[in-house]
Amino acid sequence: MFEAFRRWTYKRYEADISATDDFAQFEQFAAGPWTPDMAGKMPWDVLIKGPQLGGIDAQTRKVIDMEIEKRFRSRQPIIANALSVLALAAAIGALFK
Repeated sequence: MFEAFRRWTYKRYEADISATDDFAQFEQFAAGPWTPDMAGKMPWDVLIKGPQLGGIDAQTRKVIDMEIEKRFRSRQPIIANALSVLALAAAIGALFK
């Protein structure tokens, strides 16, 4: 679901960067180094390919690796903690009633 949303919004993000008057921002997008904010908006296939112009430098590689790690990180512990807080609240509510 998140990947579909990234694909859907990325085309608009790419068009906005392409139409900007700031050439430095466009050059950073096309040739690197990428920032974590930029990498977070990219769909999987664009992220893996790297910058369109030029190679992947060390800083961009680090940003790409951090984004891949973030996407592979499981959200299951967060959901389990939220459910346990709700269960604790229900138990405390039942205790006082």
